[in-house]
Amino acid sequence: MNELNVLSNSIINLLVEGERIDIPNIGYLMVNITSNSRVVIFKAIPVAERSEKSVSPAKGSLAESLYNQISVPLQEGKSVALPEVGVFSVSKSTVGILYFSFSPSLALRRKMNQSATDTVKSVVADDTLSVTEATAVAPAPVVQTNTDTESATETDTPSTDENETVATENLSDTETKHHHRHRKHRKRRRKLTEQRVLNLVIFVLALILVWFIIKSMTKKPTLIGWEPKEETLNLWELAKENYGNEVYWVDIYEANKDVLTSPINIPADISASSLIIPLKDSLDIVDTSNIVRAKNRGDKIISELNRKKDEWLPAPK
Repeated sequence: MNELNVLSNSIINLLVEGERIDIPNIGYLMVNITSNSRVVIFKAIPVAERSEKSVSPAKGSLAESLYNQISVPLQEGKSVALPEVGVFSVSKSTVGILYFSFSPSLALRRKMNQSATDTVKSVVADDTLSVTEATAVAPAPVVQTNTDTESATETDTPSTDENETVATENLSDTETKHHHRHRKHRKRRRKLTEQRVLNLVIFVLALILVWFIIKSMTKKPTLIGWEPKEETLNLWELAKENYGNEVYWVDIYEANKDVLTSPINIPADISASSLIIPLKDSLDIVDTSNIVRAKNRGDKIISELNRKKDEWLPAPK
C-alpha cells in the first residue's frame, strides 16, 4: 500500500471518530454533526495568518505525512487527490495569493453517514442490553398472597416499552420519508403538467398570431380613386390557384408587366393561358420570409401606382 493510501485511511479513521485533522500551513478538516448526518468541513488558514504559520512536523508522524503529501503540493499550486477522501484544490488570484478548497468524495460522505447510522444503532442496542441485564439480575419477588403476587408480577415483569418505542420511531421515520418523497413526486408532476399546459397555450397563441399575419398579408390592396370593373382575370385568384397564397400575385404581375399596366381591371382579351406563371418551389411558397418579401413588393407596386394614377387612370366622363 503506497503512502497516499495509508494517509487516506488514517484521515478517514480519524474523521469517522469525529477527530479534527490539522493540515500544516493549509487549514484543517473537521466533522459537523447534525441530527441525521455528519458532514466533513474544510477550514483554510486566513491569508493574513498563513505566513506566520511555520511548522516542522516530527518525522514519522501523521503531521509529517500531511505536510509532505498535501501542504507542499498545494503551496506549489498543485491539486491533491486522496483516494476515497476527496480533492484538495488550489487557485491563484491576480496578485499571486493562493486559495485552498476541499471537495469530499462520495465514498467519504457515505462512510460518514454510515458511521452515524451505526452509532445510532449501537446506542439503541446498548439501551436494549441494559434493560435485559437489569431484568436478569432483578431479585425474584416474594409471593405472600394473591394480591401480592399480582402486584409483584406487574412490578417485576420486564417491560418492552423501550423496544416498542424504538420500533415505532423507526416505522414512523420510514413512513415520514415515504410521505415526503411521495409529496415531492406529486409536486414535481403537478409542475410538469402546468408547464405542458402553458406550452400548449403558447403554441395555440402563436398559431393564431401567424394566421392573422398571413391573413393581413394576403389582403387585397386597394388602388386609390379606382373603381374596379367586371374582370375576366384576377391576379389574386390566379396566385391562389397556382401557389395556394394570394400574396404571390406580385410575381405574376412582374412577369407580365409588358402586357399588364395594372394588377386590376385587366383587359378582357387577356386570358390566364396567355400569361407567364413563374415556377416556384413548394418549400419556398410556404416560407414565411418569402411571404413577407412578396407582401412588401406588392405594397410597393400599389403605392407607386397610386402616385401615378393620373397618368393611367381613365379620364372622368
